[in-house]
Amino acid sequence: MSARHEPQDARTDGRVVPAYALTGGRTRSARDLPIESLVTRTDQGRRGGGELQLEHRVILEMAERPVSLMELGARLGVPVGAARVLVGDLAEDGLLVVHAPPPSDGGRPAPALLSRLVEGLRAC
Repeated sequence: MSARHEPQDARTDGRVVPAYALTGGRTRSARDLPIESLVTRTDQGRRGGGELQLEHRVILEMAERPVSLMELGARLGVPVGAARVLVGDLAEDGLLVVHAPPPSDGGRPAPALLSRLVEGLRAC
């Protein structure tokens, strides 16, 4: 896959599925995933994906390079909470690695990090 390849946007395939249906009605993942977390594919994630739902395949494709939960949610057209559940499922299956940011004062992300996330979302 070339670096210029853009993954298919899950919203363009003609499916109209509510976010809760994508997550099996779950609103929380098994792991606590901060919204500023970055995810990348594992070696297993590079090989897998044949029988996964479309959104999981899109996440794996996008996670060829580090990508934030917020960016995944925006690209999939789902709330960040739904993206957390989908990413959590893939991480539990060993297909993704979650890179949580270092803790900051008061348990909140640093303003500079949030600014970079917003800039990344605007670039989508």
